Amino acid sequence: MTGQLLATLIAMFLVLAVAVGLSVYVIRRYVLGQRNWQVTEGRITHVGMDSISHRRSGAKLYGARVNYEYHVGGKTYHGSHIRPDYIYTAKEAFHREILKRYHEGKRVKVRYNARNPTEAFLEIGLPRILLVLFGLAIVFLLAVFVVLAEVVTGLELL
Repeated sequence: MTGQLLATLIAMFLVLAVAVGLSVYVIRRYVLGQRNWQVTEGRITHVGMDSISHRRSGAKLYGARVNYEYHVGGKTYHGSHIRPDYIYTAKEAFHREILKRYHEGKRVKVRYNARNPTEAFLEIGLPRILLVLFGLAIVFLLAVFVVLAEVVTGLELL
C-alpha cells in the first residue's frame, strides 16, 4: 500500500466518523427538542386525499390531508401536519390507512411546540430518514475501519 492510499483511507475514516457524530447529534437534538412539545386536545376539521403529478416523471403521488384545530393559551390554531417525516408517495393504500385513523369531528391529541404553537403534529416520532442516514454512516464507517485494519496489518507484515 502506498502512503497516499493510506492517507486517503484515513481521511475517509475521519469524514465518516464526523458524519456519524453529526448524525448522533442531530438525532439527539431532535429527540430532546421534542421534550419542549406539549399536548393539547384538538378536533379534526377536514379529511381528504390529495394527488399530484411528479414534476419530472409525471407519476401520480398521493397524500392524506388532515386539517385540525387546537387551542393554546386561549388562542385557536389550525394545523395540517400529520408527522414531521410525512411525504407524498405513489402508494395510495398507505395514505388511505392513515385516513382511517382520522375522521371529521374526532377529538385528537395535538403535539405542539411550546415555543412556537403554530408548529404542531398529530403524531410525533423520529423522522425515518435520520435513522437511515445514521445506519448508512455506521455501515460505511465499519467498512472503512475494516479496510484500514487490513492495510495496517499488511504494513506490519512488511
